[in-house]
Amino acid sequence: MATSSLLPIDLISNKYRVDPVVVPNIQRIDNIREFLEDSNIFNGDINPLVERLDSEYKQCYSIVQLLKEEVIEQNVLLDQVKKSMLELQDQVKMSDAGQRFLVDREKILVQFSDETEITECNVPTALELYSLKMGKLYVKILSLDTDIDFVTYLRNVSLINRDYVKNWYNKAEGQNENVNTLKNNSENST
Repeated sequence: MATSSLLPIDLISNKYRVDPVVVPNIQRIDNIREFLEDSNIFNGDINPLVERLDSEYKQCYSIVQLLKEEVIEQNVLLDQVKKSMLELQDQVKMSDAGQRFLVDREKILVQFSDETEITECNVPTALELYSLKMGKLYVKILSLDTDIDFVTYLRNVSLINRDYVKNWYNKAEGQNENVNTLKNNSENST
C-alpha cells in the first residue's frame, strides 16, 4: 500500500562498492483510498505528498545517471584491458617472441588502470590475468545494467504513483465542487 518504506533495496552492484547506493523501496499504489487514509502518508494537504513522490522520482533519476556513468567507466576499463591483451598477443606473434619469452624468460608487467599493484609475470600468467580482469569487468557491467533497469522501473512506478495521486485528488476535488454547486443551486432555487 505505501509507496516507499524505510528499508532500502540492495542493488547488485553494491557488492562492488565501499559506500552502497541506497534506493527507496517504491511500490505501486494499489488502493488509493487505503493509501490516503494513512495519516503518515496524507494529512489532507496534497502538496507535501506530491513533493515526496516527486522526490522519490528525482532520487531514482539521479541513481540511474550515476549507474550509467559507472557503466561508461567500466567499459573504458574493459577497452583498456582488451587493448593491453591485444598488444601482448602482438608481441607473442613477433619473430623474436620465442627467444624473448621462452629462452630469456622475459617478464611482462601487468597493471590495470583501476589498481595500484603491478604484477611481473610470464606470458601465460599475464594472459590469464587479463582474462580474469575482463571477466570481472563484464560481471560489473552486467550488474550495473541490471540495476539500471530495476531503478528505471522504480522511477517509472514513482511517476505513475505521483500522477495517480494528483489525478485522483483533482477528480475528487472536482466532484466535491460539483456537489457543493448542486447544493447551492438547489438552496437558491427554493
